[in-house]
Amino acid sequence: EGFLHCVEYFSTGNQDKAIEGHILKLYQFAESNPWPGEWLEERKQDYGAASLEELEAAGFMEFGMEQVRLAAEDCLRKIRECIAICEQPDGPYMYGEVLEREAEQLEKLTQVSHYRDGHALFGGVVFGRLPSKKDDSVAAVKRELVQEIRKEIKETLKKICARYFPAPPETVLAYMNGSKGAVCRLIDLTVAFKEALDRRKREENIIDFSDMEHLALSILVHRTRPEDGSGQKAYEPTRTALDYRDFFQEILIDEYQDSNPVQEMLLESISGESAGRFNRFMVGDVKQSIYKFRLARPEIFMEKYEDYGRNGTGRPAGGTEEGFAPEDAAGEEKERIDLHKNFRSRKEVLDSVNFLFARIM
Repeated sequence: EGFLHCVEYFSTGNQDKAIEGHILKLYQFAESNPWPGEWLEERKQDYGAASLEELEAAGFMEFGMEQVRLAAEDCLRKIRECIAICEQPDGPYMYGEVLEREAEQLEKLTQVSHYRDGHALFGGVVFGRLPSKKDDSVAAVKRELVQEIRKEIKETLKKICARYFPAPPETVLAYMNGSKGAVCRLIDLTVAFKEALDRRKREENIIDFSDMEHLALSILVHRTRPEDGSGQKAYEPTRTALDYRDFFQEILIDEYQDSNPVQEMLLESISGESAGRFNRFMVGDVKQSIYKFRLARPEIFMEKYEDYGRNGTGRPAGGTEEGFAPEDAAGEEKERIDLHKNFRSRKEVLDSVNFLFARIM
């Protein structure tokens, strides 16, 4: 009965191909985690909120609200850009009053912290009608520019409402509780698919790239249960990992922004960080992260970026790439080095690029 409900829930029309797509996506994403099976089982809890307060406290909801605030801040920046254009000598001054009112609304959106507030505020944004007053002193190109930017803002808010606030909070909670059974069975199907695929690969004596990572992980770490009775599993390095720690003096990592959790744990296991010996040197630039489709997690990079800048001796960001050093000359455990002096940042290069981009963008 549960299986049939799951198929009916996720299928479209008289086709059940959609459920295959969901299983494959879940499987592929799970494989980017150190223990895929456990990660999948944990996802069953995502749909178990008993109240709006519990739903809003969920990690994915907090993440969603952060995305909403960032988008709102971008819209606010754009509308202020429009106001600045209107204040120029040949700018469309007649738009100013309407834009100021809209800016006040957008400023409130940047303060949203709860789904309930966001649903009401984003759904209640009202854009006024721009005056059609003609004035030959106003540059036509600036009038059109303001209209175009404002159109982008309206499109962005429309997408936010559709993606993050599709229904009132009470309805969202009811949807989630109603879909929990189907989601849990979908996860069971994904686990069964993983087990069947693993068996087949072993029979054929083949492994894929994800298998390489997880088999390496099984050699270097093993799961433990803490003695505090919490029941939460932890992990510790194996004898092999400890041997590697003694062998490697330094671990140098390039393109660190494209790491995933499995790779991060592999690197942690053979480094001396847990023993207080910081010997990893990581280099990367989050703006060059292009492998999200391969399940890279740039947030791993950003956590180091913030941690090393806060606790270490790193200076404020000032350039392209960042280096995270094991220790500096003064013996600090962590240091963030902003690599803002390099051949790509020479005046001749930057002036040329900025000259072109200022006209293109």
